[in-house]
Amino acid sequence: MYPFLTLDDNTEIVHSEMRSDGTVKANGKYADVDSDFQYMILDYSSLAGETTDILTEKLFVTYMKGNLKSQFGSSYKEVYADGNKLKMTYRSKTGDEVYNYALCKKSGYKYYWFVFGCKADEKDFYDPKFEKWASTIHIN
Repeated sequence: MYPFLTLDDNTEIVHSEMRSDGTVKANGKYADVDSDFQYMILDYSSLAGETTDILTEKLFVTYMKGNLKSQFGSSYKEVYADGNKLKMTYRSKTGDEVYNYALCKKSGYKYYWFVFGCKADEKDFYDPKFEKWASTIHIN
């Protein structure tokens, strides 16, 4: 794992080597409890001027919701969705209930999808931290 960033509250986020699909796995650690951070970048520059001009962050979140519902089936539960933000729970492959805080940021033809995650029973502890961490993400 490689250092990614340290937040004001000394939370350290590290990441893996880049995967073949261009993503990295990132993890944060606060106190003795683990949380998770992942992101992906989707580049639609090859479609410039077509549908990308009308694809807003909100529409991108709606698109992702459909994918997540399809992937996790009846275990997917939407907690909150508004604008470029989506909060949800689902059952992972290991059977654990997981809470995710997802955020979409758009820059030109690129859509940045950031996901903070933790076990669902730790949601109340992490959600305010996820909100704070998400507010520090700035895309040029």
